Amino acid sequence: FKYNSNPPTSGPHDPDWIRPGVYNEIQDKYKLIHSLEHGYIVVHYNCALPISNFQFPIFNASAHEEDTATPSASANPKCSSGQILAEWAKKMTLFKLIVQPNPTIDKPIIMTAWARILKMDSFDEKLAEQFVKSFRNKGPEQTME
Repeated sequence: FKYNSNPPTSGPHDPDWIRPGVYNEIQDKYKLIHSLEHGYIVVHYNCALPISNFQFPIFNASAHEEDTATPSASANPKCSSGQILAEWAKKMTLFKLIVQPNPTIDKPIIMTAWARILKMDSFDEKLAEQFVKSFRNKGPEQTME
């Protein structure tokens, strides 16, 4: 099957899905599509591509805080964009939110929801928050997660 975008935002997918969290490794795209169907937002980032405005506010996150809800408490330590997006995701709450590296994307940051995509050369925190608020938990298959 040929998807109409990279990363895909809908289409054939795996019967299992990826749970919310910040991941250090790229996740299976077929499972991510199923997550999107359940109303998840997936934030993809490519460490190899520079982000033009990486001037982020310091997030109020304790360095000693345990985060048992996520598979990984922080993103790849060699990638500043992954670390900053991980902190941003925690601030947004990780309910139906996935952050993962993706070296196959053509922009530094791409956010996906079911049948929706937002590509960013620079990170616009307000736009990212609006994307999450607009599309999180709005997939065609409602689930009790």
